[in-house]
Amino acid sequence: MTVGDDPGAPSAPRGSTGELPVDGRPTDVVTAEPAPTDTGVGPQPSSAPVDHTRISASWTALVAAVLVFIVLIIFIAQNTQRSTVNFLVFHGHAPTAVILLIAAVGGAAIVVIAGVARIIQLRRMARHANDPT
Repeated sequence: MTVGDDPGAPSAPRGSTGELPVDGRPTDVVTAEPAPTDTGVGPQPSSAPVDHTRISASWTALVAAVLVFIVLIIFIAQNTQRSTVNFLVFHGHAPTAVILLIAAVGGAAIVVIAGVARIIQLRRMARHANDPT
């Protein structure tokens, strides 16, 4: 190294006499690594997956409920003609939208009852599976 040489600068490979190899090509290729992109300022993004919380589930349910409510309002506004309802000994007249909504709520209630019965059944099975007796 001579005076004025940068000590951090890569040097060309030298032969046993300190000169370049006979064919003029360097024997070792020095590759520069890319500079890091981290500036060190601010929070760093995490590669870990984001956990779903009860609050995020509540917001999702709220958005879905609002969208369903908007669709129901449009449905009711477009179906205002009256229909006749006959059920066993009951007879009456109501708007078509109201009749269909009552039928949908009745169907949903049946599904909820069946789901609750199944959950109770599974909990009992799990409780009996964990009993030591």
